Amino acid sequence: MFDLLLDAKSTVLPLAVTLVGCHEVVRLARRSHGYDLGVAVLRLFAAAREAAGVGRDVVAGDTVDAVLANATRRYGDTFAVLLSSCRIWVNGDAVEPGQTVGDDDEVAVLPPVSGGQ
Repeated sequence: MFDLLLDAKSTVLPLAVTLVGCHEVVRLARRSHGYDLGVAVLRLFAAAREAAGVGRDVVAGDTVDAVLANATRRYGDTFAVLLSSCRIWVNGDAVEPGQTVGDDDEVAVLPPVSGGQ
């Protein structure tokens, strides 16, 4: 079952995340593959969530760049275009693209916000 979790078009992942939580899904996916697969929880906000069709996902990658590259493959061109204008945070802090991430890390994609006067 957990092979489906890393499938680009999986519908099992959102249900699994809802039932047991993102970090537990990450641990289970790693254990089921029998090797040290780098994965992180990806949080998507506003327009990024709309482009991806989900607000939270588990994405393979051991650096911020790798997680975002895999997310781009998963969510397509609209997401890729939007991503170029987004801020990226890990665990609540702004980061550099090459920063390493692990299964306890949360990578957040924050699109620019418009408004005000």
